[in-house]
Amino acid sequence: MVDEAVAHYQQALDLCPEEDLTRKAAILNTMALVIAQQGDIDRALELWQQSLEIQERIGDVKGKAATLANVAYWAGERGDRTQQLELKLGDP
Repeated sequence: MVDEAVAHYQQALDLCPEEDLTRKAAILNTMALVIAQQGDIDRALELWQQSLEIQERIGDVKGKAATLANVAYWAGERGDRTQQLELKLGDP
């Protein structure tokens, strides 16, 4: 069932209009969350990075905050306290 969810998010991403960057960033954020829950945190972090790059480019502060919260949580789950601390200090 989780694999189906990821497939549906991928389909949504593929069908998302190129100019709809807010939606694209949100899809990447949510897809990354599902992938992290499956245990592939490294892949999720790659997707979150893509989401953050888009959000930074378009000035989506709320989206960026939500994405950074997910990254911080999963960095903590992975035991990466350095990355978690950098996020709290605003390095990325």
